[in-house]
Amino acid sequence: MTNPNFPPRTPATRSIQDMKRMFRSAHDTGVRTPGADDGWFKPLGEAGFRYDYDINVARGGWEFHELGNGLSLIVTDMVAVMPTPRSHRMTDHLVMSIVVDGVIPFADPGGTTPADPMTRGFCTVYGLREGGAVETFYEPGKHLRWISIVIDCEHFRDATGIDPRALPQDMRAFLDGDELRARHVPVTHPAVSLAAVHLLECPYDGMFRTAYMRAKASELICHVLAAMTDAAHVHLGERLSAADLRRLEKAMQILRANPQAPVRVDDLAGMVGMSRRRLQHGFRQLYGETVCNVRDRLRMDLALDLVIDSDMPMIEIALETGYEHPASFTRAFKSTFAASPIAARNAARAGRFARRRQEAARTRPAP
Repeated sequence: MTNPNFPPRTPATRSIQDMKRMFRSAHDTGVRTPGADDGWFKPLGEAGFRYDYDINVARGGWEFHELGNGLSLIVTDMVAVMPTPRSHRMTDHLVMSIVVDGVIPFADPGGTTPADPMTRGFCTVYGLREGGAVETFYEPGKHLRWISIVIDCEHFRDATGIDPRALPQDMRAFLDGDELRARHVPVTHPAVSLAAVHLLECPYDGMFRTAYMRAKASELICHVLAAMTDAAHVHLGERLSAADLRRLEKAMQILRANPQAPVRVDDLAGMVGMSRRRLQHGFRQLYGETVCNVRDRLRMDLALDLVIDSDMPMIEIALETGYEHPASFTRAFKSTFAASPIAARNAARAGRFARRRQEAARTRPAP
């Protein structure tokens, strides 16, 4: 039966074996090389490559990193230009996918009922054997950012440092040769989102990049496997529906569009058609925080941009971000960033001045 999550279009297929061949090819040639039909790949550091989509397919792309001992990492940051279905064949590998931004329809193409999408607040975990596949669908115009940790079953203990005997029965069965059906594991601890963002924005190169990514991937593996092992993490009665996810995404869009005029929680719930309790539960599941905490964080993000990138007086920034009193704004800013607004502005300006001096020194003709 055709899965209703996907349009009647043949998806491009990509396997873990394809990625490993591309990795070897990228490092053997050392140059930018055409991919199958939708982009180009090139070596990235000592242990990875980057795949950039053709601009007619998507803006952005993904990275693949071999982290050693059967552990691989895929980091994706893209905006699809056209409806893009993908079939993933990660044979004999355990896959853990964590979304940072966006909602990604996800399904077993042989399934007869719609599957829950990949979304923030959950880790999508599955394991495939020969002939198995899962499908994702990338909607045009939606910014999608996510990471996938891929573990070779034969090297599970070396890759993770975890004894398989400590895992749930279905995980042990997968490592022994069965297939592991996809599940969406709640991972609401703020450290999960933070580690995923760190992987997307890794600040290092070369061997430091590989070591950093291995450490962050190991951190996420621990969070996810602990959540799968602890029955207290499973809240079947509180599962978010696809309609809930759309309403929560709309609520976040409203908060982002109005950081300077904070919306009351009850009003926001009414605007998106949810109860206050359901809205708060959804925000904790997807964003790891209450609505008020997310709202305050967005206000502080705007405040930081204005402090660093504008010449606005601090009293105007306080009013612009919804604070009636400058003292309240200063306390909130210092509590968030561990520095006063004035100190943050001075540090940013000093850094820009130092960079300009360095650039001028590099471009100055030799005597």
